[in-house]
Amino acid sequence: MAGMRIPNVNLNALSTNRSFSEEDQLKRTGDQPEASTGNSCNERQPAKRRRVEQDEPGAGGRARDRDARQQPTIHAHLRNDITDRHRTKSERPHDRAPADVSASSSHRRPQRTTHGWEARLAEHTFDRAAGKRPREEREPYRQPKRPMHDLEWTAADLHQAEHQLDPAAKEQLQEQREQYRKWLSAPSRVPQNHNARFCVSVAKENALARHIGCGLALPFLDESVNAQTNAQWLDKYLLMIASARRATGAGVTHSELDRCTEVAAQYLCKTKWFDGASLTQLAHVGNKLSKHPNQQACMDAIAWIAGQLNQADDLSGLDGRHSVLLLNAFAKNFNSGRCERAVARLARHLQRNHSARSSLDAQHIGLALNAFSKWPDNPDCQSMAYLLADMLASNRRLRHAMDGQSVANALNALSKWPDTPHCADAANALALRLTNDRNLRYVLKPQEFGNTLNALSKWPDTPDCTAAVKALASRLADERGLRSALDPQGVANALNALSKWPDTPDCKDAAYALASRLADERGLRNALNPQELTNALNALSKWPDTPDCKNAANALASRLIDNRDLRNALNPQGVANVLNALSKWPNTPDCKNAANALAGRLEVESQLRNALDPQHITKTLNALSKWPDTPDCADAANALASRLANERSLRNALDPQGVANALNALSKWPDTPDCADAANTLASRLANDHELRNAL
Repeated sequence: MAGMRIPNVNLNALSTNRSFSEEDQLKRTGDQPEASTGNSCNERQPAKRRRVEQDEPGAGGRARDRDARQQPTIHAHLRNDITDRHRTKSERPHDRAPADVSASSSHRRPQRTTHGWEARLAEHTFDRAAGKRPREEREPYRQPKRPMHDLEWTAADLHQAEHQLDPAAKEQLQEQREQYRKWLSAPSRVPQNHNARFCVSVAKENALARHIGCGLALPFLDESVNAQTNAQWLDKYLLMIASARRATGAGVTHSELDRCTEVAAQYLCKTKWFDGASLTQLAHVGNKLSKHPNQQACMDAIAWIAGQLNQADDLSGLDGRHSVLLLNAFAKNFNSGRCERAVARLARHLQRNHSARSSLDAQHIGLALNAFSKWPDNPDCQSMAYLLADMLASNRRLRHAMDGQSVANALNALSKWPDTPHCADAANALALRLTNDRNLRYVLKPQEFGNTLNALSKWPDTPDCTAAVKALASRLADERGLRSALDPQGVANALNALSKWPDTPDCKDAAYALASRLADERGLRNALNPQELTNALNALSKWPDTPDCKNAANALASRLIDNRDLRNALNPQGVANVLNALSKWPNTPDCKNAANALAGRLEVESQLRNALDPQHITKTLNALSKWPDTPDCADAANALASRLANERSLRNALDPQGVANALNALSKWPDTPDCADAANTLASRLANDHELRNAL
């Protein structure tokens, strides 16, 4: 047709690169799990609140009714149960959806904030510990997911736009539709020159795009075509965008490609054109969308795929590879209840399907473990993770087939269940490989390195993990480039991990080097979020007599003094840990002033004092006693002493060391009525408790 406008693109670049496999995409993108921010007290973190989605229980009657009909699932926790699962046949139809696995089940470890967190701190006081932290406060260097508002549209908009086309435009659209489909269906071959301009022109330069508000449309997709074909075309288009992203040019920016990706994701979840597409095909689509965790439309589309899996009658057609592709995608959207339910169902599918499970290679196991670790308290995720851990612990060949990223993924995931024998055994086996394989240690990228250190620190008393940490610490101490490449979360996590072995020379040397960087780099210190600052200070306090650690602690204390919002953002555990750390340098003005500022908060905030558990109470009192002559510390100690004096259950919850520490601290204010009363009540407990006295 004479009036038809065909984009000026390189036709040699139009075929998709199918040699660039899904597994390669997983590996090349460098997807890394978020390491849990180290917790110096190894305490359980608050359960997260999920986002309730429209098709979830609690969001609609139909969904509630469907879930009410589901039968309870059986979870495996013992080896015998795991062995029994090997003999289970394919997934039973009644297991379409788990029985109320949408209940909040995960515990979130604090992770780093994006820039601009301080503007939100006033809204998130310490009692946010009762729920999940906002996602943007937990992910390193990620902008909060936000929609591109100019791309908002509905399926009705598409219908209306096409309906309003004049005959000539409709004919043009049909020609473009057929041409784009021809290009997308071209025989597979490796493109010599990825053409980013084509990806953009497909979405912008068509008759339909000019009649829809957002200015973008994908005419090769159509409701008159079956869902499977639409999904295949969408997958090829997303692969073309991924290829183009590595070779942008000719005036095309990543932002433009992001817009194309977003509109593609919206087609998936806003139209009904993909309903019923095979889960195998949707696994490929979801894998590509998962590379964009900061685009809300992509996460919404992944949640839609999870919904398709939850509604499927049977998963028997899913092999191990495609199961892992889906798991990896769902793991990027860990705030989604639909994704949690889908991951739990995939866990049961893999438990029951021996052939699918046995087909998992080393990389698959690392990715699957990472996915299950996003919901560490979900019973299905737990039992499947234990089974995978058992496979790793018992299969030397499998462990040695893992590359650096897979080892880091697996260890980071296993660390979510540090008290489980299966996970501890697997972690120790991987740690032994790290100790014996210098090349493996040196191929770890900075984020992988930090995650690995952080994970190994969950088993500080095992010889294998200790040896691996020493070997990694030696590399960290020797490589300035590696230390400089660690982001703020990585620095905090590395210090926290190294502090579990404070007397080990390699760990000390690495910690001193990181402390020196903290002391010298104001930007690094200012980028630490409240949890990371707490962890860093707590770690540095393990080496109080070292100049580098002392200087870094002083610099962090100075930031606390100057930043009221930062102090107010500390939760009860954070306040106790920071005060305890600062007390290691009682004669340093910055540490003293920071402690006084925090003591002032304790004095006036009864809710903060009441939220301190027995361990935090004694830790805080002990810290405050290092500055007995300062009014703020004395007033805070009096307020805490009053609680001790009035709460019998709190006093009885103190262990022998806690009783001794509390009495020692209270003795610094012998003339204060509250401190005297608290000391007398503790002394009375000592007098009446023979076992307590003997335990001292």
